[in-house]
Amino acid sequence: RARPSRSPGRCSPTSASAQTQIKPYFMVIFDDSGSMSDFFQAREQALTQVIGWAPDNLRSDDELAVVGFSGDTYLLVPPVQVGGPIARGDRQPPTDGTSLSQLLNEVASMPRTSCATTMVLLSDGKFHDLPGSTDEARTQLRQAGIDELHLLVPGEEIEIEQKWAGLYPYAAPVIFEGTDSGETALVFGQMNEVPGARARVHPVPGVRPGGRSDGEDNQRVV
Repeated sequence: RARPSRSPGRCSPTSASAQTQIKPYFMVIFDDSGSMSDFFQAREQALTQVIGWAPDNLRSDDELAVVGFSGDTYLLVPPVQVGGPIARGDRQPPTDGTSLSQLLNEVASMPRTSCATTMVLLSDGKFHDLPGSTDEARTQLRQAGIDELHLLVPGEEIEIEQKWAGLYPYAAPVIFEGTDSGETALVFGQMNEVPGARARVHPVPGVRPGGRSDGEDNQRVV
Protein backbone atom coordinates (compact mmCIF):
# COMPACT_ATOMS: atom_id res chain seq x y z
CA ARG A 1 0.00 0.00 0.00
CA ALA A 2 1.11 3.57 -0.61
CA ARG A 3 2.79 5.39 2.23
CA PRO A 4 1.45 8.88 3.04
CA SER A 5 3.85 11.74 2.55
CA ARG A 6 5.23 14.08 5.17
CA SER A 7 5.99 17.73 4.64
CA PRO A 8 8.16 18.23 1.51
CA GLY A 9 11.87 18.73 1.92
CA ARG A 10 12.19 17.23 5.36
CA CYS A 11 15.55 15.49 5.65
CA SER A 12 16.43 16.31 2.04
CA PRO A 13 19.95 17.62 1.30
CA THR A 14 19.84 21.40 0.98
CA SER A 15 22.89 21.90 -1.25
CA ALA A 16 25.24 20.04 -3.56
CA SER A 17 27.78 19.69 -0.76
CA ALA A 18 25.13 18.08 1.44
CA GLN A 19 24.73 15.21 -1.03
CA THR A 20 27.57 13.36 0.68
CA GLN A 21 25.78 13.36 4.03
CA ILE A 22 22.17 12.25 3.79
CA LYS A 23 20.15 13.20 6.83
CA PRO A 24 19.23 10.16 8.95
CA TYR A 25 15.96 8.92 10.36
CA PHE A 26 16.51 6.64 13.35
CA MET A 27 13.82 4.08 14.05
CA VAL A 28 14.48 2.31 17.35
CA ILE A 29 12.55 -0.96 17.68
CA PHE A 30 12.01 -2.68 21.05
CA ASP A 31 11.08 -6.36 21.20
CA ASP A 32 8.41 -6.57 23.92
CA SER A 33 7.94 -10.34 23.84
CA GLY A 34 8.08 -12.33 27.07
CA SER A 35 11.56 -13.68 26.33
CA MET A 36 12.88 -10.10 26.57
CA SER A 37 11.36 -9.32 29.99
CA ASP A 38 14.72 -9.40 31.82
CA PHE A 39 15.81 -6.36 29.81
CA PHE A 40 12.71 -4.15 30.06
CA GLN A 41 13.87 -1.99 32.98
CA ALA A 42 17.33 -1.24 31.56
CA ARG A 43 15.80 -0.57 28.17
CA GLU A 44 13.31 1.96 29.53
CA GLN A 45 16.09 3.77 31.41
CA ALA A 46 18.24 3.74 28.28
CA LEU A 47 15.39 5.20 26.21
CA THR A 48 15.18 8.14 28.63
CA GLN A 49 18.92 8.71 28.14
CA VAL A 50 18.67 8.47 24.35
CA ILE A 51 15.78 10.97 24.20
CA GLY A 52 17.88 13.37 26.27
CA TRP A 53 20.99 12.69 24.18
CA ALA A 54 19.43 13.11 20.75
CA PRO A 55 18.88 16.92 20.65
CA ASP A 56 22.51 17.60 21.59
CA ASN A 57 24.08 15.03 19.29
CA LEU A 58 21.89 14.95 16.18
CA ARG A 59 20.87 17.71 13.82
CA SER A 60 17.62 19.46 14.68
CA ASP A 61 15.85 18.18 11.58
CA ASP A 62 17.04 14.59 11.95
CA GLU A 63 14.15 12.32 12.87
CA LEU A 64 13.57 9.75 15.59
CA ALA A 65 10.85 7.19 16.21
CA VAL A 66 10.56 4.43 18.81
CA VAL A 67 8.38 1.37 18.21
CA GLY A 68 7.47 -1.53 20.50
CA PHE A 69 6.33 -4.89 19.19
CA SER A 70 5.59 -8.49 20.01
CA GLY A 71 2.61 -10.03 18.23
CA ASP A 72 1.31 -6.48 17.73
CA THR A 73 3.08 -3.17 17.13
CA TYR A 74 2.67 0.26 18.75
CA LEU A 75 4.45 3.63 18.83
CA LEU A 76 6.37 4.69 21.92
CA VAL A 77 7.64 7.83 20.20
CA PRO A 78 5.88 8.83 16.95
CA PRO A 79 8.21 10.05 14.14
CA VAL A 80 9.46 13.48 15.18
CA GLN A 81 12.29 15.88 14.43
CA VAL A 82 14.71 15.81 17.37
CA GLY A 83 14.89 19.60 17.52
CA GLY A 84 11.28 19.75 18.73
CA PRO A 85 9.41 18.25 21.69
CA ILE A 86 9.72 14.46 21.88
CA ALA A 87 6.52 12.92 23.27
CA ARG A 88 6.89 9.49 24.80
CA GLY A 89 4.04 7.03 25.19
CA ASP A 90 3.62 4.09 27.57
CA ARG A 91 4.81 0.56 26.97
CA GLN A 92 1.97 -1.78 26.06
CA PRO A 93 1.53 -5.32 27.48
CA PRO A 94 3.07 -7.95 25.18
CA THR A 95 0.85 -10.10 23.00
CA ASP A 96 1.47 -13.65 21.81
CA GLY A 97 4.24 -14.18 19.30
CA THR A 98 7.05 -12.05 17.93
CA SER A 99 6.04 -10.99 14.43
CA LEU A 100 8.66 -9.42 12.18
CA SER A 101 6.24 -9.16 9.25
CA GLN A 102 3.66 -7.35 11.38
CA LEU A 103 6.36 -4.94 12.52
CA LEU A 104 7.51 -4.20 8.98
CA ASN A 105 3.93 -3.78 7.77
CA GLU A 106 3.37 -1.19 10.49
CA VAL A 107 6.60 0.60 9.59
CA ALA A 108 5.55 0.62 5.92
CA SER A 109 2.29 2.36 6.88
CA MET A 110 4.11 5.27 8.54
CA PRO A 111 4.37 8.57 6.64
CA ARG A 112 7.07 8.52 3.98
CA THR A 113 10.25 10.44 4.68
CA SER A 114 13.12 11.60 2.48
CA CYS A 115 15.53 10.68 5.28
CA ALA A 116 17.83 7.68 5.00
CA THR A 117 16.09 5.33 7.44
CA THR A 118 18.06 3.21 9.89
CA MET A 119 16.18 0.54 11.85
CA VAL A 120 17.88 -0.33 15.14
CA LEU A 121 16.23 -3.52 16.39
CA LEU A 122 16.75 -4.57 20.01
CA SER A 123 15.69 -8.21 20.13
CA ASP A 124 16.71 -11.78 20.91
CA GLY A 125 15.80 -12.65 17.33
CA LYS A 126 13.13 -15.22 18.24
CA PHE A 127 10.74 -14.31 15.42
CA HIS A 128 8.03 -16.79 14.48
CA ASP A 129 7.76 -15.53 10.89
CA LEU A 130 11.20 -14.92 9.41
CA PRO A 131 11.05 -14.64 5.60
CA GLY A 132 11.75 -17.69 3.49
CA SER A 133 14.60 -16.27 1.41
CA THR A 134 17.11 -13.45 1.14
CA ASP A 135 15.10 -11.93 -1.70
CA GLU A 136 11.92 -11.96 0.40
CA ALA A 137 13.79 -10.36 3.30
CA ARG A 138 15.13 -7.66 1.00
CA THR A 139 11.68 -6.99 -0.45
CA GLN A 140 10.11 -6.62 3.01
CA LEU A 141 12.73 -4.07 4.04
CA ARG A 142 12.44 -2.18 0.76
CA GLN A 143 8.65 -1.96 1.07
CA ALA A 144 9.04 -0.69 4.63
CA GLY A 145 11.49 2.00 3.44
CA ILE A 146 14.41 0.68 5.51
CA ASP A 147 17.88 1.68 4.29
CA GLU A 148 19.98 0.15 7.07
CA LEU A 149 19.25 -2.58 9.59
CA HIS A 150 21.00 -3.35 12.88
CA LEU A 151 20.19 -6.21 15.27
CA LEU A 152 21.19 -5.50 18.86
CA VAL A 153 21.26 -8.63 21.04
CA PRO A 154 21.23 -7.99 24.81
CA GLY A 155 23.41 -10.86 26.03
CA GLU A 156 26.14 -13.30 24.96
CA GLU A 157 24.03 -16.25 26.12
CA ILE A 158 21.29 -15.51 23.56
CA GLU A 159 21.45 -17.74 20.52
CA ILE A 160 20.35 -16.18 17.24
CA GLU A 161 18.91 -18.48 14.61
CA GLN A 162 21.53 -19.40 12.02
CA LYS A 163 18.94 -18.48 9.40
CA TRP A 164 19.33 -14.80 10.33
CA ALA A 165 22.86 -14.56 8.91
CA GLY A 166 21.73 -15.89 5.55
CA LEU A 167 18.67 -13.66 5.36
CA TYR A 168 20.35 -10.47 6.59
CA PRO A 169 24.12 -10.71 5.91
CA TYR A 170 24.36 -6.90 6.27
CA ALA A 171 22.94 -7.00 9.83
CA ALA A 172 25.25 -9.18 11.90
CA PRO A 173 24.14 -9.26 15.57
CA VAL A 174 25.74 -6.67 17.84
CA ILE A 175 25.98 -8.22 21.31
CA PHE A 176 25.99 -6.09 24.48
CA GLU A 177 25.01 -6.31 28.15
CA GLY A 178 21.28 -5.64 28.02
CA THR A 179 20.72 -5.48 31.79
CA ASP A 180 22.97 -2.41 32.00
CA SER A 181 21.03 0.75 31.05
CA GLY A 182 24.22 2.75 30.46
CA GLU A 183 25.62 0.18 28.02
CA THR A 184 22.23 -0.10 26.31
CA ALA A 185 22.11 3.67 25.78
CA LEU A 186 25.72 3.65 24.59
CA VAL A 187 25.14 1.00 21.95
CA PHE A 188 22.12 2.93 20.64
CA GLY A 189 24.29 6.04 20.42
CA GLN A 190 26.92 4.12 18.46
CA MET A 191 24.32 2.87 15.98
CA ASN A 192 22.93 6.39 15.60
CA GLU A 193 26.14 8.13 14.60
CA VAL A 194 25.71 10.48 11.67
CA PRO A 195 26.39 8.80 8.29
CA GLY A 196 29.89 9.72 7.19
CA ALA A 197 31.39 8.76 10.53
CA ARG A 198 30.43 5.09 10.29
CA ALA A 199 31.74 3.46 7.16
CA ARG A 200 31.33 0.09 8.93
CA VAL A 201 27.56 0.25 8.36
CA HIS A 202 26.29 -1.61 5.29
CA PRO A 203 23.15 -0.32 3.58
CA VAL A 204 20.40 -2.79 2.79
CA PRO A 205 20.98 -4.00 -0.79
CA GLY A 206 18.36 -2.83 -3.26
CA VAL A 207 17.14 0.06 -1.10
CA ARG A 208 17.86 3.65 -2.05
CA PRO A 209 17.95 6.65 0.33
CA GLY A 210 14.52 7.49 1.70
CA GLY A 211 13.21 4.01 0.91
CA ARG A 212 12.75 4.84 -2.79
CA SER A 213 13.95 1.82 -4.74
CA ASP A 214 14.36 1.66 -8.50
CA GLY A 215 15.71 -1.89 -8.55
CA GLU A 216 19.38 -0.89 -8.23
CA ASP A 217 21.55 -1.59 -5.22
CA ASN A 218 21.91 1.36 -2.91
CA GLN A 219 25.38 2.89 -3.17
CA ARG A 220 25.27 5.34 -0.29
CA VAL A 221 28.10 7.81 -0.05
CA VAL A 222 29.64 7.77 3.44
